[in-house]
Formats: sequence, C-alpha cells, structure tokens
Amino acid sequence: RGKVKRDKDGNPKMKYPDTRDLIRFTMTEPLEELAGTALAFDYEPVYETARMTRGRKKITGFKFTLKRKQDGKIPEYWLQNAVVSRVVASLREWKVTDKNIALYLEDIGTKAANKILYDWQLKENTDDRINDRVKYCNAVFVRMGKAAQERLKQEVQAALR
Repeated sequence: RGKVKRDKDGNPKMKYPDTRDLIRFTMTEPLEELAGTALAFDYEPVYETARMTRGRKKITGFKFTLKRKQDGKIPEYWLQNAVVSRVVASLREWKVTDKNIALYLEDIGTKAANKILYDWQLKENTDDRINDRVKYCNAVFVRMGKAAQERLKQEVQAALR
C-alpha cells in the first residue's frame, strides 16, 4: 500500500503503459456513472502548444466541461431555501417562465435577480409601464442570463490560460 510496484529488474511497473489505455480505463467509468446526474461531463485532451521535434504532440492535460441537465424544472432544493424561494416566487409573479428561471437564475444570482425585480417595479410606477409581462420580463431575464453565462465562460477560459 503506497509503495511503487516494481518488475523483476527493479523498474517501476506501470499499470497502463499505453496512454490510450490509461485514458480509456480511467475515464469511461466516471463518464458512465455520472451520465444521468447534474455532474455529467465531457472531456477533451489538451495537447502541448509548441513542439520542436516531429511526431504527435503530447497530452499535457484534460479540459472537462460539465453537461448541465437543462430540463426546465426548478430544483426542489431551491424552493427549500428561503432567499431563493422568495426570488422564484417574485419572478413567477412577473410571469417569468419556470424554464427560464431554472436555466438562468443560478448564473444571474439572487442579488442581480432582485435588482431586475426592483427595476421592473420602478418601471411599473412610471408612464412607461410594461404592457406584456410575459414577453418583456422573459426577454430581459433571458438576456441577463445569457450575458452572465458568457461572462462566466470568459472567466473560466481566462483562468485556464
């Protein structure tokens, strides 16, 4: 336990000497086990950027991307949290669909969602009222959600560089 296994000559013995076998046998099991969960993922190898000699580039790492299940249902644990459940209830009052709430609320955050709700209430008290809550509120919420997702994506890519 914890010791390196050695062959007859005293050299370290590798369980998977071939890189393809190492990747195949260590990645397939987690891929299958996590396939139906919120932690399901894809991976792609990251190759070295500069190679001075000929031949195939070496794999220096892996890029994992989570596959988020987007079934459009609000998770039950959101409704059990007091702060999040109030935000969800307020968004529903403004006719934001459950699908949009489920897809974008986590990325937008509750503070930003409360600010959107506050802005909508201010707009409602002016002469420029919201005529169609379903269209307007969903459009604004989706626009904010996509902007937040794009910002998060850029932050992750900047961190990987």
